[in-house]
Amino acid sequence: MDERLIQQLRIARRHARGPAWFVVAVAIVSLGIALMLPSWYRARASLLPPQEGTTPYGALASLIESSALNRVGLVATASPSDTYVEILKSRIVAEALIRKFDLQRRYQQKNLDLCLKALGSHVKLGVLQSRSIEVTVEDKDPAFAARMANELVAQLDSVNIRLQQDKAARTGEFLEGQLLSVGVRLKAVEAKLTDYERVHGVFAGAEDAGVSGVADLVAAKLALQVRRTWMASYSPEDSPALKAIDSELAAIEQNVARLPGLKQEGMRLALDVEIQRRVYTLITAQLEEARMGAHGNLSTVTVLDPARAPTTHDRPRRALVVAISTAVASLLAGAWLVRRVAAEEARS
Repeated sequence: MDERLIQQLRIARRHARGPAWFVVAVAIVSLGIALMLPSWYRARASLLPPQEGTTPYGALASLIESSALNRVGLVATASPSDTYVEILKSRIVAEALIRKFDLQRRYQQKNLDLCLKALGSHVKLGVLQSRSIEVTVEDKDPAFAARMANELVAQLDSVNIRLQQDKAARTGEFLEGQLLSVGVRLKAVEAKLTDYERVHGVFAGAEDAGVSGVADLVAAKLALQVRRTWMASYSPEDSPALKAIDSELAAIEQNVARLPGLKQEGMRLALDVEIQRRVYTLITAQLEEARMGAHGNLSTVTVLDPARAPTTHDRPRRALVVAISTAVASLLAGAWLVRRVAAEEARS
């Protein structure tokens, strides 16, 4: 072995005790500090992706909301799951949680704004690849963390119910006005048909296949026009939603043009009555569903896994703290030993 290397090893052995004790001391101190650090537990709740509304008033209200966003320069491309996450992040939900659990005292914050920031640092929300929603809350008390996570889900449901009730109420107000207008038109055309039948001594019924076919298409057209009228009050004319309805209307008008014409005046009057009756029935059904939605309080959130009190802490990772501290101390001790060996070797 090289004589210089042997000399360096002798010097290192002579001075190794101090660095070794330093590393041991750091490991013991870091272990003590790690054991003194409070344990934080994370409770998780997961929600199934929200389902799109399928009721007639729900579809109309969704179009209203989308067109309103377009009007102010926003694009309603967020998925329902993203919308739920935004509700969970909202100030109204956070403040409800702070009041319920007295978090300002628990987090030892002087005012509400600081408490909101503290709460935000302990809550994590996300949308998974499957579009399901994960709600995570951490706290030193595992049971308390679980209660907070479940309360967040409950607040989401409460806010969402209120939003849907408000949306249904606004849609219902619009449909009530439309129903009144259709009712007036229906009475007028019924009166005309009655007069025609009395004068000519005939019964101009709507049972004819041509009348029924035309009535179906025209009623669908008028229903779309009702929807377009409401959306036009929110949207610019170049709105994609309005263009989609215009395309549907154009297709229906083409189909109406291909139907055989009704030459007799009685048949035309019967057609007018049948159309207005069908539109009246359609709007009435939509209005009833909107009224039910305005007063409904059924849960809108489907919980896949409710939060439960975790049995193992999430942080701090004590073994990792000790390992990193010991590794850093070992590097410092090694560097000090190398410098000491080099210094003595230079003097000798």
